[in-house]
Amino acid sequence: MGKAIFFNIPAHGHTNPTLALVEELIYQGEEVLYYSFPDLKEKIEETGATYMPYSINRLEDTNYTEEQLKYFPIVFRVCIESTEKMLDFLLNEVDREKPDYIIHDSLATWGKYVGQIKNIPTICSTTTFPFHESFLNMPKELLNLVIQFARGDLKHLVKALSIQHHLCKKYNMKKPPLLDALSSKEKLNIVFTAAEFTPNKNVFDHTYCFVGPSISDRKEGEIVTLPKSNKPIVYISLGSIFGDNKKFYEDCFQAFKDIEATFILSLGKKMNETDFSFIPENFILYSYVNQIDLLQKVDIFVTHGGMNSAQEGLYFKVPLILYPQQQEQEMIAQQVERLGCGIHLKECNSETLKQSLLNLLNNKKYKQNCTEFGTLLQEKGGYKRAASELMKFGQGDRFTVPPFIGNHK
Repeated sequence: MGKAIFFNIPAHGHTNPTLALVEELIYQGEEVLYYSFPDLKEKIEETGATYMPYSINRLEDTNYTEEQLKYFPIVFRVCIESTEKMLDFLLNEVDREKPDYIIHDSLATWGKYVGQIKNIPTICSTTTFPFHESFLNMPKELLNLVIQFARGDLKHLVKALSIQHHLCKKYNMKKPPLLDALSSKEKLNIVFTAAEFTPNKNVFDHTYCFVGPSISDRKEGEIVTLPKSNKPIVYISLGSIFGDNKKFYEDCFQAFKDIEATFILSLGKKMNETDFSFIPENFILYSYVNQIDLLQKVDIFVTHGGMNSAQEGLYFKVPLILYPQQQEQEMIAQQVERLGCGIHLKECNSETLKQSLLNLLNNKKYKQNCTEFGTLLQEKGGYKRAASELMKFGQGDRFTVPPFIGNHK
């Protein structure tokens, strides 16, 4: 039996895909100590892992807004400041626990540093698109980076680099490349998506193991009992972070009120039915649904395009309408549209919503593409394949990970 330490960040989107993996590792006899934050303690313990608290209650510095945390220099500063704050504590934890290997989220910079300082085999868990320096050759992404610096974010980058330099000198570490803060490349990189879904897929070498989405029967949210009808079922959700967009919901009411379909709307925890003066009869509102269960029953999914939501929809072969709320979701929406599996709303109002829905309902090509791509995702292996590769790596077997890059069109 091996012993693993998992370092993650306080984000459900970065945690949820890893839970089934952790449960599978434990099922195969591994011991897993999972370092996270109090809000995630319960769901971590449900896997059988031992929840371990960090020495800080939140990442440094949390005075930034969600809008600001979309930008690389600020994210880099938050991660490196948190690393500086926790590193001595975590090194002592590792000395006490003596893990055989470390798994860390791509943004949990401290996990990479602990592994390097203690010379412990270290694996990166990537729940978003893996990042590669070649992405900066894409004109739009390069322009966005320039704009960030022009906004005054250069000061955050300078501060982060200063802290990084101090840590490397203090612990006699080799200074990592600048953009490693977004990717944390290791000798094994578990990526919870498909290479075929990833921009510039051919730049990723054999150390990247694309296992596809991690789908498991999460006991979260209400099980939706659908009315007995031959009408199409449409599921609408903006996720937990962006669920307070009242205008979007009202645009949906206006767009779909006369459509012969049943609409399941998940409002999230920030709004409720009493916030609306008008709700069409063909809408059923919930605060929180079991998304994995519901996606197996619906015909269309209207989503913000978060990585987990988009992939869960595609995994269950459901065409998507995507209304991105931030930059990474824009990239996801572009990839979905490129695959012919959905429609990316560049402008969202009642008219674009209505026309997009009618397009998906009337054009069978979208469903056909989703069926093909969903099958491909299901064949990737998910958390079971991830566990298999981790077990081999952690036990010191000969390390060989196939590129797993196909030619899906």
